[in-house]
Amino acid sequence: MILKSIALRNFRKFERAKIDFPEGIIGIFGLNGVGKTTIFEAFAWALYGSVATRTPLEGIKREGAPEREPCRVEVEFVFGEKLYRVVRELLGKNLTTSARVTVDGKLVASGADATTKFIQKVLGMDPKTFFTSIFARQKEINALSTMCASERRQVIMKLLGIDAVDKAIKNIRTDTRLSKSLISKYESIIIDESSGESKEKILIAKRKEVEEKLNQLRVEVCNIRKEEEKAVRELNEARNYREKVKDDYEKLKQRLNELELAKEKFEEKKRISGEIENILNDLKRKEEEIKVYREELEMFKGLEEELRGVEEKINSLREKRIEKEKILQDVKSKLEHVEREKKKLDAKISRLRSLGPSAPCPTCERILGEQYEFLMDKFSKEKEELLSTERELCQKRDVLSRELERHIIMEKEMEERLKEILKRKEEKQKIEVLIERLKEEIERKRKEIEMKEKLLRSLEGVSFDQEEFKNVKIKERKLYQIYNDAIKRVEERLRELDCIRRKIASIEREESKYQQILMELEEKLKEQREIKKRLEEEKRKVRDLEVLEKLFSTFRTDLISRIRPALSKYASSFLEMVTEGRYGEIELDEDYNIMIYDNGIPHPVERFSGGEEDLVNLCVRLAISEVLSERSGGDINLVILDEIFGSQDYIRRKNIFSALRALSNRFRQIFIITHIEDIKEYVDRYVSVYETENGVSEVRIE
Repeated sequence: MILKSIALRNFRKFERAKIDFPEGIIGIFGLNGVGKTTIFEAFAWALYGSVATRTPLEGIKREGAPEREPCRVEVEFVFGEKLYRVVRELLGKNLTTSARVTVDGKLVASGADATTKFIQKVLGMDPKTFFTSIFARQKEINALSTMCASERRQVIMKLLGIDAVDKAIKNIRTDTRLSKSLISKYESIIIDESSGESKEKILIAKRKEVEEKLNQLRVEVCNIRKEEEKAVRELNEARNYREKVKDDYEKLKQRLNELELAKEKFEEKKRISGEIENILNDLKRKEEEIKVYREELEMFKGLEEELRGVEEKINSLREKRIEKEKILQDVKSKLEHVEREKKKLDAKISRLRSLGPSAPCPTCERILGEQYEFLMDKFSKEKEELLSTERELCQKRDVLSRELERHIIMEKEMEERLKEILKRKEEKQKIEVLIERLKEEIERKRKEIEMKEKLLRSLEGVSFDQEEFKNVKIKERKLYQIYNDAIKRVEERLRELDCIRRKIASIEREESKYQQILMELEEKLKEQREIKKRLEEEKRKVRDLEVLEKLFSTFRTDLISRIRPALSKYASSFLEMVTEGRYGEIELDEDYNIMIYDNGIPHPVERFSGGEEDLVNLCVRLAISEVLSERSGGDINLVILDEIFGSQDYIRRKNIFSALRALSNRFRQIFIITHIEDIKEYVDRYVSVYETENGVSEVRIE
């Protein structure tokens, strides 16, 4: 397998990221917590779904991502010379999972479950095996040499999946103990403690007693049923008599209702005739009122023409007043202007007098001399002209003020006249409204008369016989009493029948009780027989489990005996490559202690330098991945090493990278996940993972 690319959208802390992976040693650099390992977790999720992640679905989609945007991972890899493209998504508010796989551009699987099953079939690995075969952490590598023998053996067994066999054996033994416990329990259940007899035998005897009692009750019920039949016949006879009396009574009651209805219609006819006469009298009074109101309206003739004439005069006076107000305002403005000009001229004359003839001119700075008298004369003439203009304007203002006052008085007089006319118009309108209302009432009364006359015509043929009504009413009361007596007889027969049926119900309840006891006994018998059946099944199960435990134990012994040499073989091959033939063999003894052959002599790994120990541990861990890959039948050419340089110094890191270079023929892609920036110089290409200010992770390929 060669990983070609991975694209993330809203996965964990990544909003959008696309990475193309070359072959060789690729570094994934970044601070702790920015999402370096998340990239490969997304790879596993795309292949296997949520079983390959650390969190439920809610924790996979990026926090803060819009609901309408999907969480999506797209992976491309080469496997068996074919290009695989896997896409897995979480869609919508409910995070519905969708997935699909294409091989060389052709769709081969669609749907989340179908995609997972297809990938598992192609790779030959479940999620745990796949991740263990390609992913190695620092603690796993260091633990191979620092743990005691039993702990090291347990870790290697777990990595290889052999611990599943141990779990199976443990589960078999647990099931065996449980089955034996059940056998003891079932044996105690089927025997009665007090008598020591079989509970099944005791229950059969009780069932016979109950069946005899049930037979007695059934005979008793049969006898009472005969009494019930007699009571039913008598009840039916009483009901037939009651129905006959009821029919006679209902016919008489119907005739009485007809007579009562005729009486109501006759009385209604008399009432309507009286109402029509009252309405006619009311109509006559209202027509007289309308005549009086119309005579009053004659007093208001010519009111509209008078109103229009007054309104026209008011509008004309208002227009003239507004015009004169404008002229008066203009005259006042001119007077204010003349007053300002007078003040300016007085200021000039006063200043000129204060200077005198011998003073220099304030404008040209020459001595005034004869010019002084000329200026004084000029200013005096100008003042006379202003005073003349002021007198004319004052006269015009006074005339206009008097005329304006006269127009205002005339306008007010006309407005008073208008108010009087409007008041009279309002009185006229009130009278007109009263006339209209009276007309409406008259029209309504006439329609009411028509309706009542129509109703009266419908009652023309109505007649009523008081004597017949009285006789029918007496007969109805007598027949009603006979009908009530018939009802009472039916009720008595019903009570007798009810008493008989209560007896039957009482016996049937007792019968039902014994039926229930019988059912319970049958159920207990069934339970006893079921427990006997389970007892035999558990005994058979114990025999099967004992055989199965023996088979699994033999299988485990055989598996361990074959895997340890395979691990030694692959680890030796890797060590020979990374040490260029200096050390050619690694052996794992029965306790999985690591022995290294130097010149044909085995030595414990602790004898060698720290750098050599790191290489041996790495080779053993890679051998575990190789065994897992071989067991699955897959061709996995990549390995992911997560933070394996945390405790190594510069020299040991350099040695590990030299070893990784030597292994590049076997592993075409080696991914190094680390936060140590100094390692960048040893990798072929590297990807930087960093977190932005808003908490989103991004990648930069370098």
